[in-house]
Amino acid sequence: MFRRSAMVGAAVIALALGITGCTGSANTPSEESDTLTVGMATPPVSLDPSKAAAGFGLLYVDPAYASLINTSEDGELIPGLAEEWGYIGDDNKTFTLTLRPDLKFADGTDLTAQSVVDSVAYFVTGSGPTNSFFRNLTLTAVDDVTVEVVSSEPNPMLPFLFSNTILGGDIISAAGLADPEGLASATFGAGPYVYDPEQSVAEDHYVYTPNENFWDQDAIHFDKIEIKVIPQIQSQVQALKSGQIDMMAGDPSVVSTVEDEESIAIAAAPIVWNGVYLLDREGVVAPALADVRVRQALNYAVDREAVARAAYGEAGTPIDQAAVQGFDGYDPDLEGTYPYDPEKARELLEEAGYGDGFTMAVNYQSFDPGSTKMIQAVAAQWAEIGVTLELKGNTNFGEWVGDLVSKNFPATVLNGTGGQPQYLDAEFAWLPTSIMNVFQVSDPGIPEAFNTLATASADDSGAAARAFQKVIVDNALAVPIVQFDAYAFHDTDLKGVVFAPGIAAVSSIVTWTK
Repeated sequence: MFRRSAMVGAAVIALALGITGCTGSANTPSEESDTLTVGMATPPVSLDPSKAAAGFGLLYVDPAYASLINTSEDGELIPGLAEEWGYIGDDNKTFTLTLRPDLKFADGTDLTAQSVVDSVAYFVTGSGPTNSFFRNLTLTAVDDVTVEVVSSEPNPMLPFLFSNTILGGDIISAAGLADPEGLASATFGAGPYVYDPEQSVAEDHYVYTPNENFWDQDAIHFDKIEIKVIPQIQSQVQALKSGQIDMMAGDPSVVSTVEDEESIAIAAAPIVWNGVYLLDREGVVAPALADVRVRQALNYAVDREAVARAAYGEAGTPIDQAAVQGFDGYDPDLEGTYPYDPEKARELLEEAGYGDGFTMAVNYQSFDPGSTKMIQAVAAQWAEIGVTLELKGNTNFGEWVGDLVSKNFPATVLNGTGGQPQYLDAEFAWLPTSIMNVFQVSDPGIPEAFNTLATASADDSGAAARAFQKVIVDNALAVPIVQFDAYAFHDTDLKGVVFAPGIAAVSSIVTWTK
């Protein structure tokens, strides 16, 4: 499907912004080791890799869990716990990883091929955003350092799956696997740091200290990493300006408050789309959504240009598809599929039997300013065609996840989606087994388009990815609204905070230096 060389720079999953990077000697250690302090809007969903949030949520996991494969600042896949990897044969079904010799977990126990097999077996039982990517894989320890991976279906993304952007590559020790409840509040990895609960206060600040058993001591750049929970983005900005934190996830709404600060650098890349996922496409709790004409009406009833401008200013670009410009699956021919046309939206609702409109509940991440402005503007526009939204703002990511899986909300807003290969995006959102497909809907045309995508040759993969995206758009499985830049604000003394070419994420926290 994808050329192997192109996969090395493959884009990341985005359930919110992913974190990529490397944890190894590819970086020069800093001259002075001290404290790195980061501001985050919400506490972690869990410290357990099988349940942790992707995106900036990886900041809580990355320090303590080394991955099999890492990602360089240039977007290349580089050795992590594994020294070598590659496919066997030409069908993209069999893959091997060769570990570094003499690896150890933070607790001093050996990290072997069997550790990898056991960790991934546990990972697929979790509820995290990337677990489903591993459910068709069978892992076997060939010897102490060799792992064989067999996929039941052609899978051209296996090197990427075991990289540090996808949590299954973070290997958990036997002690952690024996204590699943303990994994939520302690770390059992082989990363450069360990979580220190004695210096931490849950939901307030999280402290990580060096791991004396990490395989590359030169890659440990700080005496301490501290992540402070600061719910309001304006408060994060003030903390950054005053030197209380070194880095924060930025947002278009506050760019103007930092762009003239000489002590603050801005990393940005156009990698994210936002919109409304129409989850209940079989009409379990919102019968109207079972009709494709209703879903299309919702698309026609959004003035994307106005909403993009209101929510993201100059950083926002209106889009009609669930893909990001410059990344796999994006098709410029799909733009303009749903021009703003409230009258056509009303006609479609009338044809579907909902001329008087309907009401549905939608949850969103209220801690994100862009999402909040966007869904409020959309609610006002949909009200003009008789569709009433009962909005619920989630104050943290864990609460949003809880509402998502409750199946009480037929639609949701997921900020930060984008920039991942269409194959992974399909497994994340659009297949009946996808984690975002909480109602397990089997949409017309999706299985066939996915089979074509999974078996496409390197020459045909681009066309197959675009064809899959067309099925999403034509069937109005979502209401994509805006593409916008992702931001990271940081102190100018902090180095290595970058968005690598072709990677929809900021570099890993463990690669940063002062």
